[in-house]
Amino acid sequence: MERQAIHEYQCRSQRHEEAIDAECDLLGWRIYVTNTRAEKMSLEQSLKYYRDEWTVERGFHRFKQGCLPVLPLFIRLPERIKGLMVLLFIALQVLTLMEFVVRRELAENKEKIAGLVPGNPKMATARPTAERLLSQFKELPLLIEYKGSEMTGRLVERLSPLQEKILTLLKVPQELYNLSFTEPRVDLGTEFSAAA
Repeated sequence: MERQAIHEYQCRSQRHEEAIDAECDLLGWRIYVTNTRAEKMSLEQSLKYYRDEWTVERGFHRFKQGCLPVLPLFIRLPERIKGLMVLLFIALQVLTLMEFVVRRELAENKEKIAGLVPGNPKMATARPTAERLLSQFKELPLLIEYKGSEMTGRLVERLSPLQEKILTLLKVPQELYNLSFTEPRVDLGTEFSAAA
């Protein structure tokens, strides 16, 4: 039969008042460092820009898990990777600019836009995301007809009022979505057989 051991511990504590006071002096304080001269940007402006830092982080989130994912990466050559990153940064700037322009226009007109949220068409917002704006232009029905030596195309349906509103907010002419065209018909089979 095993014997049980009983241990007794004693502990004493003592307050280190100087260390506590030094720590309390720093509570609630943050240190901000900038290389911008005080004449160019005041302390209040610096704080405002720092507090808007989440907007930059949101852009990087689009690269990590959003609509512009960098990974998985299927290319290996450094030049191609650099080229892909340049294209993704340009796309990010376009998305950011779209949001800025639409939000500015909505703020100036003191209005909100509804119909962007799937399943909740009445929900209105003054700060729509570029992804929600672009989602309204998915799957535009384009009819392409072949008549003799010509190929013609046109939109089957007109743009919806919501689509027209988005284009107006973006200051994009609606004629951009007039996809009607007439082109000479290209026989791809002849081109491929000639190339072979």
